[in-house]
Amino acid sequence: MAKKEMIGSVLANNRDRKNIKNIARVMNKVDRKYFVNSKNPYIDSPISIGYGQTISQPTTVARMLSLLELKKGQNVLEIGSGSGYNAALIACMVNPGKVFSVERINELSKIASKNYSSVKTKLKLNNIEFIFADALDKNGKIWKMKYDRIITTAAANSDFVENLIEMGKELLNENCMILFPTQDGNMELWQLKDKKLRKIYSEYGYSFVPLIKGTQQF
Repeated sequence: MAKKEMIGSVLANNRDRKNIKNIARVMNKVDRKYFVNSKNPYIDSPISIGYGQTISQPTTVARMLSLLELKKGQNVLEIGSGSGYNAALIACMVNPGKVFSVERINELSKIASKNYSSVKTKLKLNNIEFIFADALDKNGKIWKMKYDRIITTAAANSDFVENLIEMGKELLNENCMILFPTQDGNMELWQLKDKKLRKIYSEYGYSFVPLIKGTQQF
């Protein structure tokens, strides 16, 4: 599959999504081939990036970005850097806003940073910080800031959902949102309003690697 076909698939499978043309434009600009070691980087399916992790298929990535309703100037926390692809897409959409991308696997955090470094000059970006840490460790750097959006790229079990709700209450700015997949196949969007976090949208049919506590060295 060529990049043009990937973009066509994204558009065809997300016709009802907000801002999908802009998302497709950004996905065309941020070339996926720099973020995966694959002979077919544009295939519309997950691709292994090592260490038991995957990069999500482009149509799923586009759906998540659409639900986030990203705008320029927003600050975003991403939990699960993976190969850095999703962070780079978000960075393009929120620039000059900042993206703080936290990864629990040290080697993947290094790979994500390296991948981003290979494209940031061409993309005229300098607004991502990759952080090796456990996102749930309240002593970590990410807990000392506030965000307009939080996105998790791994699936939360019922216990983790409670952790993410607590995170949203503490770290989101008013009227801002957290998006995460769950292990039962849902994609859930929650919004902080009047200091209360409420689920405002849920969609079934997703499969992600599990969200795991702690950090891991390789």
